[in-house]
Amino acid sequence: MIAFSIVAALMVIGALLFLVPPLLGKRKKAADVSHGEANLSIYRDQLKELDGDLANGVIDRLQHDSAKRELERRVIEEVELAADRAAGGSGVKWGWAGVLSFTMPVAAFGTYLALGTPAALDASRTADRQIQRDAHELSPQRLAAMVTQLGERLQAMPEDAEGWLMLARTTGAMARYEDSADAYRQVVRLVPNDAQLFADFADTLAMAQGRSLAGEPERLIERALAVDPRNVKALALGGTAAFGRGDYAQASTLWKRVLEIVPPDSEMTQRIQASLAQAADRSNAGLDGDSKRPGRSAGAM
Repeated sequence: MIAFSIVAALMVIGALLFLVPPLLGKRKKAADVSHGEANLSIYRDQLKELDGDLANGVIDRLQHDSAKRELERRVIEEVELAADRAAGGSGVKWGWAGVLSFTMPVAAFGTYLALGTPAALDASRTADRQIQRDAHELSPQRLAAMVTQLGERLQAMPEDAEGWLMLARTTGAMARYEDSADAYRQVVRLVPNDAQLFADFADTLAMAQGRSLAGEPERLIERALAVDPRNVKALALGGTAAFGRGDYAQASTLWKRVLEIVPPDSEMTQRIQASLAQAADRSNAGLDGDSKRPGRSAGAM
């Protein structure tokens, strides 16, 4: 089945870009200059990647703009951190940065709980400092409590599409797929014609049903492709669904459409090519899809 998690990854990246660098220790002035220049170069590369993902249909405009805002905020933070280091400010050991690198997207999530809307991410530096304090106190129990708190908030504000999307992505990143699917159901109710949301919902729902795309997940994929025939995730998922039911010709057709969109040197291209080879092997051997499913490479993103 699919291991496509780019949307959740964007949330994590956005949070980590803001949280991890302030946890690094002191550096000598010369090293600080080099460090800052390297970071700015990385940010420029990440922005180019975001633009490329948008152009290739990997992410939608909303996700692109949100991630871009996080990068812009991080550049500002880097300048301020450079000034702090020049003044001799002390740092925290790398250990905390490592811990944060394995946490869920709690930074944006915590801000949403504190201020009521993800748009408040740009509200003030005070909120930014609160994010860092929350991150230091993070534990699985605290994260679970935050998810519960958000769920309770949404019961009182059921028309909050951004809140439901935050809940869907966070619970999905926690592998709570049934809860994530329930939240996605609310999102698509409020935002009814978004191809990426349909594809994300299908992926999560498939995980909730034991990694099966049969039934509602496949119908969601069809809806996604009806809205956007070039949605990469929907095409990849659709190919895997077709492979699973033994329709190797359809699987190959959908996967080849992915190859027309994604960069030829990308990991996605390698995975799709491996999936196409599996489909050809199954077709030539006369196997059906019930007993032979594609490996992780098939449609995985």
